[in-house]
Amino acid sequence: MNTDLIRSLVGLVEAEEQNRKNARSSMPVEAADYQATFRDTPLVNELYLLVLLFIWHEVEKEIVLIAALSSMVDNSPISRDD
Repeated sequence: MNTDLIRSLVGLVEAEEQNRKNARSSMPVEAADYQATFRDTPLVNELYLLVLLFIWHEVEKEIVLIAALSSMVDNSPISRDD
């Protein structure tokens, strides 16, 4: 699994979260609360979900690769148990 890419994606999301926090610091309190609650937090959460989805797909690819390589040893088709 490409952990460097995952680390960079998490770093990107953290940087975006920090940028949005810095932008809110110059806003009035009520506007900053609204921005954080209804705009920034949902966006950052969605970005983290995309990272988790990427990790899930990477794990699935690894599992399929391992199953395919294990069936090459005995030349049998991939079974459900593999």
